[in-house]
Amino acid sequence: MILENESPHAYKKTDLVEHVSGIIANWITNQDIKPGEKIPSEKELQNYFGVGRTVIRESIARLRGRNILEGYQGKGNFVVNESFETLFSLIRSLYKNDIDKLPYLWEMRELLEVQTAGLAAERRTEQDLTNLKSALLYMAKSVESTKASIEQDDRFHYFVTRAAHNPIIEQVMIDLSAMIEPSKRIDLERPFRSKETYQELLYIYEAIEAGNAEGSREAMRLHIKNSRGEIDQTPRSK
Repeated sequence: MILENESPHAYKKTDLVEHVSGIIANWITNQDIKPGEKIPSEKELQNYFGVGRTVIRESIARLRGRNILEGYQGKGNFVVNESFETLFSLIRSLYKNDIDKLPYLWEMRELLEVQTAGLAAERRTEQDLTNLKSALLYMAKSVESTKASIEQDDRFHYFVTRAAHNPIIEQVMIDLSAMIEPSKRIDLERPFRSKETYQELLYIYEAIEAGNAEGSREAMRLHIKNSRGEIDQTPRSK
């Protein structure tokens, strides 16, 4: 797996650990790194994420604790053979084995994330606003880069979920986002879609900042509708 440097982020250490561990988990979920394979070394991960050794080690420790990674002294960290099924088997199987199920995933995302955006507007703290603004600023700088824009989009949605201050919703949304990511990549590769996405996220941020729960829900609903792109909007009955 070849790593390209990612820009450093102005996040708190706890956010960085969650962000780093989340992206590594996504690599595994998307099978960029397969069960039994070794993940990049700590030094390579430091260079890629632009963070210190402590953040990388805490991120790896978190993934070990979830039985996603297993470390071997002198050899490195490897993906546990069962981790793929343990964490994401249900949703992943729906997505991989039956493309007709993808609209159901997006329907679930709309149900959850629209309401989550409303909660974020009602419950957000100043730190939440700082996190959201930081994700937007990095996306604005990298809007011409599809890869960077996708990652910033993921960060923004993650911080919206964090702003709702509901740990159960947070974990569900992390798993669901990983399953939908392949179709999001197709969406953001459409001409001008990265710029449109940035503008949509800006509207969401402004509504959350204003404490406008209904406006936040409507802005998120529009963003999700546009992000679905050419995906069939109606799940097919069996």
